[in-house]
Amino acid sequence: MLAAQKKAEWPKDRFERFAPLELRDSTVGIVGYGSIGRQLAYLLRPLGAKILATKRDAMHPEHSGYTAENSGDPGGDMVERLYPSAALRSMLKLSNFVVVTVPLTAETSGLINASMLSAMPAGAFLVDVSRGGIVDTVALLQALKDGKLAGAALDVFPEEPLPANSALWAQPNLIISPHISGNSPHYNERAIHLFSENIHRYLAGLTLYNIFEKNRGY
Repeated sequence: MLAAQKKAEWPKDRFERFAPLELRDSTVGIVGYGSIGRQLAYLLRPLGAKILATKRDAMHPEHSGYTAENSGDPGGDMVERLYPSAALRSMLKLSNFVVVTVPLTAETSGLINASMLSAMPAGAFLVDVSRGGIVDTVALLQALKDGKLAGAALDVFPEEPLPANSALWAQPNLIISPHISGNSPHYNERAIHLFSENIHRYLAGLTLYNIFEKNRGY
């Protein structure tokens, strides 16, 4: 649509070319059901999307990390089904949209590879807002060129800034953003609120929110 606008074109086949795909009644698969994944589910649920997700320990859907008031999904109640990480492929097969929010670790490096992309339904979309290195961008580029995937959006890359000679820049059904998905006009106030919450918890002898666990890598 942006290409048509750039050419001042009013396509005669606009209804066919720009056939919409609604989130309502679509299935969104979230790879990694932590704080970001849960907030995504919270925002998608009112739009009528069916939400699936993967979690390292799917037997415990609850989340002990920080959740702002009236947001997120601390109890894990918004997902229609929660898959263990090992069953990622099963979730991908059912997902019209896949959003990657899992942290980058030795276990998740190269997680979304050619095999996983091939499991997604024809015409599906992939979004990565996590870390570069989780999605195999060479395999993704091929899936986009072949028409296996209808489109993708990448905010993170194995090498940042993304080199000017990367073939990703020229792919028409790929949206690229410069690692800014966490950007918000309210970022500072939210960070200060979380810091304040942790100070209160520390003084009260409670477990702090969002503790980095070295053995897990996040």
